[in-house]
Amino acid sequence: MKPVCGLFLIICQFLTASVSAQEIVWQKRYGTSTSELIKDVGCDQLGNWILGCTGTSAIIGDKTVGGYGSFDYWIIKIDSAGNILWQKDFGGIDVDILEK
Repeated sequence: MKPVCGLFLIICQFLTASVSAQEIVWQKRYGTSTSELIKDVGCDQLGNWILGCTGTSAIIGDKTVGGYGSFDYWIIKIDSAGNILWQKDFGGIDVDILEK
């Protein structure tokens, strides 16, 4: 029974050592502070990120493309440092909510 207890303690020590806080490399907010929601995230082959958002149709903050209704799909491509490479709005004249 002792070998099982020793193995259990080793596994517990490994798990507690590997579950530690991660260092934040950078953080940014896109759009405004109230209306944008990131609904999906993907990565391309070059390490750039594509954010699928629902956002207000207005050109506000770093949202530089106008929309079509009150809320639209807002797609943003950012590089590995969080800089916006391009962005595009999709939607109609009413509320369009991006869902995964």
